[in-house]
Amino acid sequence: MVFKRWAGVAGAVLLCTSMLVAGVVGLGPSQGADASKNSVAPVKAVSLTDAIRGTANSVAVVEPAVATEANVGTASPEEPAISEGPNAPKAAVRAAATGAGNVGLPSAGGSDKMMGTNMGPFVPYVTPEIGENPPIPGRAATFVLPGDPDVTYEGVDAPATYYDQFPCELTPFGPDPQPGLTDVTSVETPCEDGGYLLFSTPLSHRTIGSGWASWSHGYTGDVYYTNGATSVTMTLPEAQHCGFYFYVEPNPFSAIYFTAVTDDGTSSGSFVAHGSSGARFVGVFGGGILSVTISTDDGATDFAVGEFGICCICEGEGACCDPSTGDCTENVDVMDCLDQGFQPTIDTLCDDLEPPCGDPGACCNEYTGVCVDVELAVDCLDTHYSGEQCEEMSPICGNPGCCCWAPQSGEEIEEPTEEFEVNCVGRFLPGVLEPECEPYAFEPTPCGMQTGILYAPSQPDNPDYRALLSAEMGGSPVDYFDPRTATPTLELLMEYSCVQTWANYAYADATAMGDVLADFVDAGGQVILGQWCLCTAGNCLSGRIMTEEGYCPATATSYSSDSYAGDGSGCQTLGVDSFSSSYFDQTTTLEWATSDGTTTNGYDFISMNSSWRVSYSPGNLATDYSTGDVVMLSANLCRCSPVGFWACCNITTGVCTDNVELVDCVAPDQWHYQQDCADLVPVCGIPGACCNPYTGECTPELQANCDFDHYPGEDCAELLPDCGNPGCCCWYPQSGEPTIDE
Repeated sequence: MVFKRWAGVAGAVLLCTSMLVAGVVGLGPSQGADASKNSVAPVKAVSLTDAIRGTANSVAVVEPAVATEANVGTASPEEPAISEGPNAPKAAVRAAATGAGNVGLPSAGGSDKMMGTNMGPFVPYVTPEIGENPPIPGRAATFVLPGDPDVTYEGVDAPATYYDQFPCELTPFGPDPQPGLTDVTSVETPCEDGGYLLFSTPLSHRTIGSGWASWSHGYTGDVYYTNGATSVTMTLPEAQHCGFYFYVEPNPFSAIYFTAVTDDGTSSGSFVAHGSSGARFVGVFGGGILSVTISTDDGATDFAVGEFGICCICEGEGACCDPSTGDCTENVDVMDCLDQGFQPTIDTLCDDLEPPCGDPGACCNEYTGVCVDVELAVDCLDTHYSGEQCEEMSPICGNPGCCCWAPQSGEEIEEPTEEFEVNCVGRFLPGVLEPECEPYAFEPTPCGMQTGILYAPSQPDNPDYRALLSAEMGGSPVDYFDPRTATPTLELLMEYSCVQTWANYAYADATAMGDVLADFVDAGGQVILGQWCLCTAGNCLSGRIMTEEGYCPATATSYSSDSYAGDGSGCQTLGVDSFSSSYFDQTTTLEWATSDGTTTNGYDFISMNSSWRVSYSPGNLATDYSTGDVVMLSANLCRCSPVGFWACCNITTGVCTDNVELVDCVAPDQWHYQQDCADLVPVCGIPGACCNPYTGECTPELQANCDFDHYPGEDCAELLPDCGNPGCCCWYPQSGEPTIDE
């Protein structure tokens, strides 16, 4: 496992060196089958087994690569190719092969987090709905464990997020002055009357970035590693025993279950924390808490605790609230209130509690839309909206709207239905109800026009990309097929509405692949042809889809680094603000096809055949080697169809006609998806000044008719400087120095 230890001794850092043992390739600590994020012990001589356990250089067994050359070098569990392909001498080889840039992510074999050399920031998903678990009354101790205990990256926000769930005022611990990378048995509390938090076993004092690799919510302070122990008991000071919190993070870079138990036997229940920037908040309050024991459920995994906070004042009187009834009593001693299982608030009157005792509000069943007013939080078995009334909720309970179910079967447009949001599996338009709830309410693709997508590049799978694409497509399935090993059948393709492919490694049969894709288009499917499907590099696609007219809409002979110029106007580029790749076929759209947008180097960005069922998308290598709005672009190419009646502009005459279908808008006319003539910006034909810079002659012309410099939207008389920029010229070279020519 990759541990979070520094391999540091006496202030020195032992950097990992390469190992090569019987085909075993040495990688950085964050990449090994077993490396560690913590490492401070004296360095000893190690065997290969020790190395795998993280006490020395990390190693990973690398499987043989598929015996094909690639257009771009890649690394994956199947193909750890770290040499670049023959047609891309400066390919961006995947960081996973070299260790560079592979920050904060678990390796395929799992990892641990005692500090490794390749560790870095990790951005976890944090649910917005945190802190909703109400305290359980009737116990001497109550745990505060925000979020779903079985979901990682919940309860990972900063401590102040959860302070309002405690009945006493919490104070975070300050920096620990004890030396780093030493074992300690206690930490001084921040309270005025002193006191120490005691550990049942010596813990190694670390800080984030110095002996421990990650935490959560940006915390960089003190943490305490268990030195291999799987359980530790923390004893509170005698005077400060009514509220306490800490964070816990496992050593492995993976999800590990924990349980916390107080000295009176109260248990938090099992909950999960993640070792990759997933340190989780655990709080407890009650009358007379003496200690808290935290343990890993598996009894085998070590961890770190830290970022402590404590209630310094456990004395005083105030409002005592019974959350199960909403009854509140004033001037009750805080400890007496806690001993009853109620919620005290020191120096506060019942009328001043915010929210009021019991937290009354609206109780909404999101599945049925049934809403009940003035329910106490503990009585609401559905979603509780503190302080709200049902009739004032916005959106109303359940958030009803228009649902286009996914996946759809076939091309026929089906009627969407009104549903509450949580009941809709597919695309959802909140607040859109009948009669507006109809197929064309969904843009750019009407409801019923999409099914699943088959992702079939000659490249290893990219599950993250498929998940993002599925989400963008409203939950439609996005599956993977490997055409390097076999050719999909038409029967398989017909289970999907769209197929995306691009070339890197060789197809098992490039001709057969192209033939079956053409058959799929003939049967009504849509195909995205991505980078290197045209033969601008060694491996490419062949067959009918590339060689017969009417399918592949573009041609190219070379590629380079390029990016989208942001000038598209069609369905294909809706929502696409940026797109770049180091590998971009320099495409030209064929005469019988259409295009949408250009690149910064002046080539066509997207080319489509006449039915829009085949798109050529240069530079599109999913998120493997493309950046920007890659997912949005691929989703558009799968769901855009020439359905509807929109503006048709003749770019040579400036004549624009509304309510025209794509099939009737023939080149040189341009069809503008979802736009009317009056809405075109710039206007049809792009009129402006056409300037001959050699003669200074300027005439008003449409852009397509101007053979010289065109200035859209400008008049010749208003050009500044004037057309051709006239001025005084001193010719050179001059003949002889004595004479100055005019």
